[in-house]
Amino acid sequence: MTDQRLTRPTWRGRTNVDALTIACLEHAEQLAGHKFTITQGSYQAGAGDPDSSGTHDRGGVVDLAPCHPVCIWHLRAAGMAAWDRTPEQGPGPRHTHAVVLGHPDLAPAAARQVIAYTAGRNGLADDGPDDGPRITPIPRPPWPPKEQTMQIDIDRIAEQVAARVMTSTVTVTTPAGKRRTLTLSQLLRELHQRQAEEKGA
Repeated sequence: MTDQRLTRPTWRGRTNVDALTIACLEHAEQLAGHKFTITQGSYQAGAGDPDSSGTHDRGGVVDLAPCHPVCIWHLRAAGMAAWDRTPEQGPGPRHTHAVVLGHPDLAPAAARQVIAYTAGRNGLADDGPDDGPRITPIPRPPWPPKEQTMQIDIDRIAEQVAARVMTSTVTVTTPAGKRRTLTLSQLLRELHQRQAEEKGA
């Protein structure tokens, strides 16, 4: 059975960002109030930026154009280990690096970064202290995505409402003038039975 988290739809012109990573990014964008610019996606084995040290070889990792430092908080709140990478920290231009926590298909280098993040480190070769905002407890990725969660909640509410309606009581008067109190479920069952008897008569 296909893991829905790993499906790769065409998303903003890309096919190298999987569904779980998209869910995290879109949740972070909702928190931030704007969209991020993706500069490098996932699944880049043999084709990615060599300065990324293999972290983008498999799933769950993206680089973003740098934005306001609060974006790091939004990405972390959406279940990603995220850092602002600067030229002083290594080769390449400034960018935001983000890794999905608990992603089922991380490259080994990216998995090590998740371990470093949870331990309060920066995920770089120098194993320095984390220089971003810490959130306790560490948020987990939003899965299923918000739209699916909302539909599940609506279905559950509809079931609860239907159950309550069917157990609500009504008072009816029989042809003989007798008053009876029935649940709506009982009333509908009796009406159905009566219709069946009339058809058979």
